[in-house]
Parts: sequence; structure tokens; C-alpha cells
Amino acid sequence: MPFEIIDGMSMADAAFIARGKDLAELFVSGARALLSIMLHDPESVMARESLHIDLDRGDLDILYYGFLQEFLFYKDARGLLLVPVRIEVRERDGSWSCSCEAAGEAIDRTRHVFATDVKAVTLHGLEVRREGEVWTARTVVDV
Repeated sequence: MPFEIIDGMSMADAAFIARGKDLAELFVSGARALLSIMLHDPESVMARESLHIDLDRGDLDILYYGFLQEFLFYKDARGLLLVPVRIEVRERDGSWSCSCEAAGEAIDRTRHVFATDVKAVTLHGLEVRREGEVWTARTVVDV
């Protein structure tokens, strides 16, 4: 399983651990976990439109945080539910960046049944690290 939802942390938070064989797969797993917390059926999101996301951050943890926040921004500001299709995560001179193609569609309340509204990704307990051959990220979101 590429991610695991952690139940019972608190009434105002939800948490998950995302996993990937590389950073690109980890970031995709994190975005999919976020969508699965929000929607009863995350597979209901169709690839009707696409957009490009570029982010530059000094720290890998903060890049991952900013990446997930972008998906919440598009949901809240533009009414779009998105899934990453292609992503490249790079490090150069100690600074991290990513480039992502995302696809999705406008929220359709007849097909997109929300389980909860994720308001924000938090920095509480946020950690991206390599464990042997697998990258993991622990994430807490405010619901």
C-alpha cells in the first residue's frame, strides 16, 4: 500500500504515512492520500483538464508540504480536484524543487462526495525521510 491513514489522532486532525520507492512516487502517494481523506471515492476524479505546478524550496520537508498545499489551494480557490500524473523531484546545491503535471476536474457534488474537508497541511510532526530502500513521509492535516 503506498499510503496508510492513521486514525484517532484527534477530532480536528487526520494523519497519514505516504511511501514511495523514490521521491516522485512518495509525492504522488501523499497527494493520493490527501484526496482519499477528502473524498469517499477518490477514483471518481476524472482527468478532464491538466495544469503544471513548479515549486522551489530549500528543504525537502518544506517542498513536500508546499506540494500538498498546492492541491488544497486548487480545491479551495478554483474548485479543482487534482491528481499528480507526472512529477520530478530534484536537489541541486542543497535546495529542492519539483515539477508536476497534474490532472483533474472541477468539483461535481453529484459525483464527488466529500468525507471531510481538509483545510490545511500542518507542519506538526511533518517528516520526510528515507528508510532503507523506501522514502516515507508522515503528514498531519487539519480537517
